[in-house]
Amino acid sequence: MTQNRIDWIDYSKTILIIFVVLAHCPFIPSVLDVLICGFHMPAFFIISGYLHRCQSDNYNCIKKNFKRLIIPALLFSVLCYVFWLLKFLMNNDYSFNECILKPILGLFIYDRNVATPICGVIWFLVVLFLCFLLLDFTMHFFKRSGLIILALVFVTITTIFAVSGYKDFQYGYYLQRTIISFPYVAFGFLCHEYNLFRRQKYNFIVACVFTMIYFFLAIYNGHVGIHSYTFGKSVFVYWTASIIGSLALFHWTWMMKKTPAWIVKISSGTIVILCLHRPLISLLLHVWGNPYFITAAIMVLLYPLMSVFNNYLPWFMGRSYSKKD
Repeated sequence: MTQNRIDWIDYSKTILIIFVVLAHCPFIPSVLDVLICGFHMPAFFIISGYLHRCQSDNYNCIKKNFKRLIIPALLFSVLCYVFWLLKFLMNNDYSFNECILKPILGLFIYDRNVATPICGVIWFLVVLFLCFLLLDFTMHFFKRSGLIILALVFVTITTIFAVSGYKDFQYGYYLQRTIISFPYVAFGFLCHEYNLFRRQKYNFIVACVFTMIYFFLAIYNGHVGIHSYTFGKSVFVYWTASIIGSLALFHWTWMMKKTPAWIVKISSGTIVILCLHRPLISLLLHVWGNPYFITAAIMVLLYPLMSVFNNYLPWFMGRSYSKKD
């Protein structure tokens, strides 16, 4: 294992980011889409919570996570905007509203009638930033018990919305996604606090059992997603399946040892793949629409770019040239 890295997290992040790309490809088999979307983003939030360390005060928390999450989100949005604008102008006439105003509003509003989200995947970075602020604030004033209570309150709020059939409110997009995502972040954080994530004697058996249970629950429940705010047939099955699916992945990766350098590199550069894979998908569709080809091609194309961003454009990675957070 590379110094200061955790093997199972590197493996998990690599698998999850591949799933993210694959799930965004057109023509993906519906069953595979259901199996991926049932747990991949919750697992990312759980890992993020597990790795999070509370700051001494709220100002330091805002400063550190703004640098790590919001600045990359803004920079990648600008990069994606350039690509989008060139593509847009090839097929449409210029207008201030369509080319300037709607893309800017798209950073804050997910109502496509009044805004145009250019780099839609940045929602994860913004929501994670809000979750970290909320987590630090809660731990500072209310400790672990307060964190558990708040997470359960958010689970209850989301469940009530889902059961009542309340779909979405466009202008509170980030607030709504923070409410549903925070319990996962809190769960991961508390698992680290109580040292619950560790290699065990029966990992293989538990991994097999959890995987089979997850497959059954996910296929039964149908398509779900935090971004789309959909919970399938039952929000209760959604919560259960997302946790079991995440734990199944972790149990598999807890058995992995001696992380190769290419896994570490992909794990360290997941933000690059997260923010740039959508434009690449639209380009590669003109070559071949096979989702497995597109996913493999994106991983190959972006692999060397991770070093470029890390060494010469570290702000995109949430770091400075000194590489000190």
